[in-house]
Amino acid sequence: MSHLDQLLTSLTRPLTQQVFRTQASSSPSALVLRETHHDDQRTLRTSDQPSAEATVIAIDVSGSMDEPYTGAANKLAAAEAAAITFVVTKASISPADHIGLLSFDERARELCPCRPITEHRKDVIRTVQTLQIGGGTDIAAPLNQARAMLAFAPADLQRRIVLITDGHGGQPLEIAQTLQAEGVVIDIIGIGDRAELVNEGLLRRVASVVDGQSRYVFIRDLRALVQHTTSISRRVTRKAVMP
Repeated sequence: MSHLDQLLTSLTRPLTQQVFRTQASSSPSALVLRETHHDDQRTLRTSDQPSAEATVIAIDVSGSMDEPYTGAANKLAAAEAAAITFVVTKASISPADHIGLLSFDERARELCPCRPITEHRKDVIRTVQTLQIGGGTDIAAPLNQARAMLAFAPADLQRRIVLITDGHGGQPLEIAQTLQAEGVVIDIIGIGDRAELVNEGLLRRVASVVDGQSRYVFIRDLRALVQHTTSISRRVTRKAVMP
């Protein structure tokens, strides 16, 4: 068995158990999300319906991602672990889903197109493990790139972006509002040792609202990051927009 296969085996069993524990829980604490209310954002809800999702994972590779992070060698290593967690969990509980991958600093790079997760799960994981630290940060760049990637997904799939970053930069609000109007779910995960190092006010506006809670969260250690990434692997679907 290869090192990658061993990694997949070791991750899949505990993560799948954690996902089903989360799904069975009716407690609001099952999701580590912050409650918020935005009159100008589209409200979404979690779903047990069989319709699949197309998700693009966007990972920040800016220079500051080389900084230490609790539980991991650095922030990039933590983001890689979070991405692998999401892919392995999705493949286990939602094999009909599609998955794509991009990295970004001041520009975005498509690394794996958005394709059925059963076709290229291992390729996505291998690619995650080869990411290199880059330059600055532009949050708008990955949103634009992800939108282009999701355009090739089947029309009946719920579209989604999971973005992991330790900073701020660019002007992402306009593209975020366009994506939200199109029904795309945007999960934003801020990582680091201090939340004030990211523009939380802006990132909350970029993130979607699901079940009345913002899909933005700031996480300071690897254990909590993996738990959160597992919890957001549940599907979400559109709900009627309130006037």
